[in-house]
Amino acid sequence: MLPKPPEPEEVAKLLNEDPNVESYGFYVVETVTKKDQKITYTIPFLDIRTIQSIIPGVTHVSYQTSIPAAIFTAMIVKNEIKERGVLPPECINTETLMKYLKKVGENGIKITQHIEEIIN
Repeated sequence: MLPKPPEPEEVAKLLNEDPNVESYGFYVVETVTKKDQKITYTIPFLDIRTIQSIIPGVTHVSYQTSIPAAIFTAMIVKNEIKERGVLPPECINTETLMKYLKKVGENGIKITQHIEEIIN
């Protein structure tokens, strides 16, 4: 349902044609735990100019999906992830998950966690 993303050359061309182009966005994930806590994760996109200075031609979506995937892949190759099979991230042990999140953050992808407790 989404339009086809632009090719890397097209992204660079669009940004060069208009030096005032700015682009921002973010993901928001909300969950409710069995302990009646509402947890909200907010993951802002890096602005398009910053992303272009890191990897020319990428978009918000390609950067935010490829970097975490590359980090997970490198961790698997280095045997830093011991669990095997197809698992959701919450099934990976906490120490490994925190190491992964640190590496993601080092690449500019910051995640904010907000916890609310439902009291009634």
